[in-house]
Amino acid sequence: KRAGMAFAIGSGMSYGFYGVFSTLLVEAGVTDVSIAILPVFALSVYFGIRVAFKARVLKGIPVKHIVCMVLQGFFISNGMNYCYTQAYSNGMPVGVVSVVAFTNVIIVMVLSFFVFGYKFTVPKIAAIAMVLLGVSLVVGLYGGGMAGITTTGLMWTALIPLFYGVNIVLNSYFISKGYDSDAILFITQTGALVFMLVFMVNLGSFFSNMAQSLTTPVYWIALFGFCLIPQVLCYSFMQESLKRVEPTLFQICMALDPVTALVVGALALGQSVDVSQIIGIAVVLGAVLFINLKEGKEAQDDVPPSACDEEPRKIASSS
Repeated sequence: KRAGMAFAIGSGMSYGFYGVFSTLLVEAGVTDVSIAILPVFALSVYFGIRVAFKARVLKGIPVKHIVCMVLQGFFISNGMNYCYTQAYSNGMPVGVVSVVAFTNVIIVMVLSFFVFGYKFTVPKIAAIAMVLLGVSLVVGLYGGGMAGITTTGLMWTALIPLFYGVNIVLNSYFISKGYDSDAILFITQTGALVFMLVFMVNLGSFFSNMAQSLTTPVYWIALFGFCLIPQVLCYSFMQESLKRVEPTLFQICMALDPVTALVVGALALGQSVDVSQIIGIAVVLGAVLFINLKEGKEAQDDVPPSACDEEPRKIASSS
């Protein structure tokens, strides 16, 4: 369980680099559409290569579940991204969207109860409340960030945590079936890629835009960094975490995403950080530390006594 929480922390911190690298790519002239397709393209290629070196992992997955994974990528993953796009295009503030999106942890906890039988516990609920407060402070929700809310924008924003939560629980469900984690990501991300190529992106225009934009070593580093850290590393850590801990605990640790983004943005791009954001960072770190210590203690308590401990008990019982 402790290893699973460590992978979850790594996943959350890795995804925090998304904003820095995407900002550098935008500066290079990479279009929004190209940046949207880069993650699924990179993940499909990377996990496709890994699957190609594994024998029969795809044959071990029933066809009905392969179809479900393709549809997951086709509709759930892209549905979440579409909701983000519509929320911002309808004037929703970034802070509001970020906080509402992070409420997916509540969706994950509810779905995990019905799908896996994971219980609602006081530590989980307390940690969720803490991270929601911390994330709200980090993204500046209370510093005038409520202006610009529209009914249409709020509707699209409210759908984000639903898509997000279902996506995480489905991943966890397929892992619980014993399917290869690389194969799961390859199939789902390929489904998402097919959707984009059919409905959103012209592949020729994508490569043309990348060739015209990436003219210096700095932007090539940004491209590889964008594909590697917030994509390949983040998703690899996610799968390793979901093998070991329940989805709710994973999502609580993902609160480190905006914290890492804020810290990296301040260090790499010179972005300012105010007192309320520092408090938010402390609250999020406190929540993650709290749930790690709590779950680590429960994991330790669940370890059965060793044979050496059992023997004196048997002797005492017989005497």
